[in-house]
Amino acid sequence: MRDILHILWKKKLTASIIILFIPLCLAALLPIWLLIISSFADKEALASNGFQIWPENFSLDAYRYILVQPAFVVRAYGVTIFVTAVGTVLSIFITSMFAYVVSRPGFKMASKLNFFIFFTMLFNGGTLPTYLLISRYLHLKNTIWVLILPMMIAPFHVLLLRSQFKGLPASLTESAKLDGAGEFRIFFSIVMPLSKPSLATVALFTLLGYWNDMVLALLYVDKQKLYPLQYLLYKLTYNANIIPQGGAQYTGVTTSPLTLRMALATLALLPVMFSFGFVQKYFVRGITLGSIKGD
Repeated sequence: MRDILHILWKKKLTASIIILFIPLCLAALLPIWLLIISSFADKEALASNGFQIWPENFSLDAYRYILVQPAFVVRAYGVTIFVTAVGTVLSIFITSMFAYVVSRPGFKMASKLNFFIFFTMLFNGGTLPTYLLISRYLHLKNTIWVLILPMMIAPFHVLLLRSQFKGLPASLTESAKLDGAGEFRIFFSIVMPLSKPSLATVALFTLLGYWNDMVLALLYVDKQKLYPLQYLLYKLTYNANIIPQGGAQYTGVTTSPLTLRMALATLALLPVMFSFGFVQKYFVRGITLGSIKGD
């Protein structure tokens, strides 16, 4: 009887938590819904009625405006996709190798490098020295690599992967060494496959960082052909005519700058939402691996 009451109590508690979180989830989804719906709103209705849960008149003019005239927006989309894809792959590769090196117990420089990683989490050189380094000495300004290289290694990601690699059984690497495997073989054949949750979590963080970044473009990009999507949204916010001046002659339609911003923001949001769905099953597990250990 006690077990039955315990099961019923757990079910009631679970149901209460679900009921409590339903309005919280709806409140979190409301801004996204308003963003998407507003991108389909007619320009006159949006100007007169503002944001609505369900607009009076649907219109595809904003998307027709963006997709039919590809010279500006599609190029920004391509820049963002290229930077995100290349940056995420390179970042995962270099960060995981760095984390594996500092996680090895026999590496003499491990303590010094760990201190260097932790120190850079707390302090940095500042905006002006970084700008001078990137633009004057590395000559990366107005190149595609200025959107990739400065964000390639994040100290938090190194520490996260280091904790994951340290948590792997030492007997696996020792037995592999006895079989003649080198460090590269151990890393790619044993360590990486066993660390998929942490790698997926770091990949998601890195992807979001590259996809949403506009600061690097704001500081180091003057050429219009290198504008990423988020920086284009920023420019459109402060200069509503940056696209409409040339778009109407190609599309034959006109749309309000606000509707155009909503459509661009929707196009920028959807790929990130889909990518999160693919790695969600690894997310919680990957972020908590190694969290109990204090090393």
